[in-house]
Amino acid sequence: MSENEQSPFVQPSYRWAARIIDLGLWTPIALLVFVPCLLAIDSVAGGLVNEASKATLTTFVISGAIFLFLLMAIDTFIGAMFGNTPGKALMRIRVTEPDGTSLTIGRRFKRNVGVATVGFGWSVPFLGWLLMLVQYFVTRTGRETTYDKSMGFSVSKVAPIEIWRGLLCGVVFIVAMLFQTLSTQLANEVANPRGWYIGLQAIGNAARDSEAL
Repeated sequence: MSENEQSPFVQPSYRWAARIIDLGLWTPIALLVFVPCLLAIDSVAGGLVNEASKATLTTFVISGAIFLFLLMAIDTFIGAMFGNTPGKALMRIRVTEPDGTSLTIGRRFKRNVGVATVGFGWSVPFLGWLLMLVQYFVTRTGRETTYDKSMGFSVSKVAPIEIWRGLLCGVVFIVAMLFQTLSTQLANEVANPRGWYIGLQAIGNAARDSEAL
């Protein structure tokens, strides 16, 4: 298969590996924005964030949604700037329009919203797991995910993965996971004294759920 020849079928494992690499890299960046914002809001509001964190369900939903929005914004920006994300590039995956043209920044963000909504239900417990399972079985049979099909996106594999690329993917995968784990733990250490642990726990759950697609 030549460099410009594309295979219409992308295995679920390839999608998962690409997304987990990307999110492992995006998570520290998003936390660098998210935690200082909480600190600033708490300072101005006189402990409002700390008091709000006692509302477990509310904090879980709001914190997770805000953090997922940051992840989507970063993914959209990087993808638009370089034409692809690191994870997809390593796994030789491309997301294009049906005619093969690159996505505009607006279309990239629209797809990320579709992934978050239909792909894993914004990490809502049980609903998110059910949606991920549905998308897994859809892509396992060689079809597009329901959100890609409904919005007119084409996901294809540019070429087979060479041995060296597979090894590099493994290394980047491990590094990305370390980045995500360490950055989340560091954020928890900063937030725990302020009583925000539940909100940041929601962030960790949201990031892990979104890695599944």
